[in-house]
Amino acid sequence: MATTAATQVNAAEETSRDTAHAARILGVTTHVLIRWRHERRGPPYIRLARNLVRYQVADLLNYMAAHRVGGA
Repeated sequence: MATTAATQVNAAEETSRDTAHAARILGVTTHVLIRWRHERRGPPYIRLARNLVRYQVADLLNYMAAHRVGGA
């Protein structure tokens, strides 16, 4: 079954988050995410326009997993 553009857009909307939501997922402030983008660090993001940034949920989860410390 072929996917339509509308289906792809809906999937992207369901899996992408704005800066405020991404910050809540990571447990940091929006200012931290903005600073990380400026410093070219932190999780990957998509810049759609100057003030329109989105984060993929999978990228946020992968970022947290990559920075996990300790544990048995």
